[in-house]
Amino acid sequence: MPNTTANTPVGAGDSRHIMLLFEETRRTGGGASPPPPVKAGKEKPGGTATKRMVADLQRDLVETRQQLQGIIDDLGAANEELQSANEEVLSSNEELQSTNEELDTAKEELQSTNEELSTLNDELHGRNEELSRVNSDLVNLLGSVQIPIVMVSQDLRIRRFTPAAEKTLNIIASDVGRPIGHLKPNFACPDLEGLIAHVIDSVSIYDGEVETTDGRKLAMQIRPYKSVNNQIDGAVLALFEVPTAR
Repeated sequence: MPNTTANTPVGAGDSRHIMLLFEETRRTGGGASPPPPVKAGKEKPGGTATKRMVADLQRDLVETRQQLQGIIDDLGAANEELQSANEEVLSSNEELQSTNEELDTAKEELQSTNEELSTLNDELHGRNEELSRVNSDLVNLLGSVQIPIVMVSQDLRIRRFTPAAEKTLNIIASDVGRPIGHLKPNFACPDLEGLIAHVIDSVSIYDGEVETTDGRKLAMQIRPYKSVNNQIDGAVLALFEVPTAR
């Protein structure tokens, strides 16, 4: 196929040049020239392999979107759980703070109670010492009295007695706590228990006379036993030698 040329001036003045263009002309009347041959191993655009690749990419894109949406949902659920857990932690912190305040209050109250108990313990210690001294005084007093004396409780049980009462009333240390009616005294008084009960009930004093088994006369006096609060809490029985007439 013949070529045609064209001369085109380029530039101006002393730097003027000529550009040559070559153009191929088509033959007329001879029909269209055949298309260039397709090389092996290449495929036209829009072929089966391209469509398959596009479908695979679209499917991967859909799966990726689904996975991404699942991750987003899981992240949202995890955020909600984390928010809920954070709220529970805040609530627990408030409860713990309230508990600490209550513990501080209880600690102060306990400290105050301990101080009161310490003061009360000191007072009780002092009272115990005082009671111990009073008891010692009473024991020494009863031991030095040469008169048969027996103290009984409100239910007529033996509480204390003097050494001089051991022989007259036939009483020993193990009889403390026993009813006085269980004794077999060495004098005649069949209704001794009734007399003592009457003195306690009537808050009166009984004065009488009994005779011992060896023929001696004894004056017997029964008086109500009064506590420090002036309450009747038993009775006191005392025996005295009756002077013989000359």
